[in-house]
Amino acid sequence: MANGDDRQVELNPDRARQGRPGWPVLRVLIAGLVLVMIVWGLVEIYGAYIAPPASEQVGDPATVNRPNAVEGNVPADNN
Repeated sequence: MANGDDRQVELNPDRARQGRPGWPVLRVLIAGLVLVMIVWGLVEIYGAYIAPPASEQVGDPATVNRPNAVEGNVPADNN
């Protein structure tokens, strides 16, 4: 130690904690969750706002992920 005092102080584990548990921590966690929900809602609204209308979308949504679903697009037989 800086002052030359080498004695150790015995503390109760509850008194030796760095921070206070309880309501302050819970308030911070709840405030964070509320802020995340607000931002998520704003992003959802913005995503719905910028989405193109269904009349401007091209193609059948059922075949978008299946490129070989078009009739006549069969691989050639190499025999």
